[in-house]
Amino acid sequence: MLGQCFAWSYLVRSYRLLNSAKYQVVGALEERLPASPFWRAEWSALGEGTDRTRYWPLSHIEQWIPILFALAYLSRFLALIVLD
Repeated sequence: MLGQCFAWSYLVRSYRLLNSAKYQVVGALEERLPASPFWRAEWSALGEGTDRTRYWPLSHIEQWIPILFALAYLSRFLALIVLD
């Protein structure tokens, strides 16, 4: 089970890095256009990611889920050892 949590955590990290690269490419392309709906307007409306009340990246939440599962598995395992 802990191996699955590690793999899950690695996948979340990989997708976060992949999405970051994609947003950089989209941003670079939009800078060449007269309008920039994502790179300037949307990101500006979200406070450029600095205001947690307006925007909290999903990958920041996702990275804690495998850790919480791993802790639950470990605590259950330790409880079974102590109770036996």
